[in-house]
Amino acid sequence: MLSYPTISYDLWQSLDDPAARIDRVLRDRSHRLIIGLVVNRNVSSLQCVLMMTDGHGKFLRLRHAVGQVVPIPETIQNSWHEIGASQENPSLQDTRQFMSELADFQSQAIESVKLHAGKYVDRILAVALTDPGLWVDDFDGRKIYCPLSDSQRVADLTGLTVIDNFPVNDVLSGGRGSPLEPLPLWLTFADRHARVASEHRIVILAEKQIRAFLLPASDGLDADLPAIQALAANKDDFADTLCDALETLHYQTRQRMTTGTMPVVGQTFIFGQEQRKAELKAILAQRALGGKVITDHSGSPNSFGVNDESIDATITGLLGILHIDQMHGNLPWLTGASDQRVLGRLTPGTPSNWRQLVREMSDFSPPAMKLKDAV
Repeated sequence: MLSYPTISYDLWQSLDDPAARIDRVLRDRSHRLIIGLVVNRNVSSLQCVLMMTDGHGKFLRLRHAVGQVVPIPETIQNSWHEIGASQENPSLQDTRQFMSELADFQSQAIESVKLHAGKYVDRILAVALTDPGLWVDDFDGRKIYCPLSDSQRVADLTGLTVIDNFPVNDVLSGGRGSPLEPLPLWLTFADRHARVASEHRIVILAEKQIRAFLLPASDGLDADLPAIQALAANKDDFADTLCDALETLHYQTRQRMTTGTMPVVGQTFIFGQEQRKAELKAILAQRALGGKVITDHSGSPNSFGVNDESIDATITGLLGILHIDQMHGNLPWLTGASDQRVLGRLTPGTPSNWRQLVREMSDFSPPAMKLKDAV
């Protein structure tokens, strides 16, 4: 069950001071709930995670995540394989039928994970969706992303506003639509201590191709985001590629720093299958890379409940929160886009849920810049 350690509506009557009651409401409003849902690349399973966050925009922090992985029925998988076999010219009727069946199953998973919210279920702002989609070429050779999720059907069945179509705005700005993971990972795992950010961190997604993200330390006062790096490599080339990336990170840090000591690589988080994690941990230890390597996330205080089976859905949920805060979710130096864009598309749920989300978006004020950055 998702717990709210700072929300105490049950103690409301115990506060005689009206100002104290108002302060409690304001603290409660800083906590937000959102559901992240991801259909994996071969449409065999989906991750569905309920998340609690604190703060807004660049100062967003994940507080807790809880969810599940659900296998997708074979009938839906078979429909996807039939569409994939005729991807150049798929039947519209077959595609729409597949999208409807997938939306029904996604809605069931959302209703199941909503139970973790307990009495705070009405506080869930939205559900953020991602799926592998269909990537097709337009007349001038550019890639176009076509989602597989029927967002309108999911919104109707669950009553929640749906945020999806995250790659589209990046593609329209000239980007590849990926990677979109770096900023959510930086918000979750980077050292962003308010006074002294002492260490860089690394997150590794150990899939068939290893993807690593270097998350620079930040005091949170910069108007611009630190130069997050992403790299992809096979296991044999991974150590050398990571060494080169770390050298670049240290060089960028020296350029930005005027005083103080150089941050070290303090923690490395590895997500994936157990065998792959063990192999990568051995490589990092052999080359003395990565500082403290964390593969068991159940006991890590910096994992916030995020584990191998929920990392992708957590990333998607944070992209949804960034959309709500009207903050860009793409990093042009990684995706190739010409500029930064707010990612995602809104599909309203019930009137009450939609009003709650609109009120949340209208109340948000971007943080002030430092004077030297504004000048």
